[in-house]
Amino acid sequence: VEIIGESAFASCQSLKSIHFPESITELMPAAFNNCDNIISVRFPDSLKIIMYSVFSDCDNLTSIRFGEDLEQIAGWAFSNNPKCLVYDFSRCKKIPALYWYYVEGDTFSKMPDGAKVIVPCALYDEWKTSTNWVYYADRIVAAT
Repeated sequence: VEIIGESAFASCQSLKSIHFPESITELMPAAFNNCDNIISVRFPDSLKIIMYSVFSDCDNLTSIRFGEDLEQIAGWAFSNNPKCLVYDFSRCKKIPALYWYYVEGDTFSKMPDGAKVIVPCALYDEWKTSTNWVYYADRIVAAT
């Protein structure tokens, strides 16, 4: 399996954890949208593309760990996750592009107060000023 299709597991309330195979390269729109019982997500290093609304409206999601080879994240991919305080990009080898569809298409729309975007130390300064990441500059911290 390389691609998880559009809305494949959307609103699946019985889904509590996800174990992605290393073969996954792309998550299509709304693949896990509105899955309220998922608490944390760890993406494999093989994942390159995250389309819009993939993990939006997941009420109990608290942390997300991204893999090494992530290239791009679309708008609303992780929006409206009121408990998500950790967005861990510390394993990323490069800064993934953020693509927004509208001004309101903020990738991490409604990120809760206290949420942190953890990035590799070597990319910290560049990450804070990178296109579209600049909007999260006050939340970006270097990995320890």
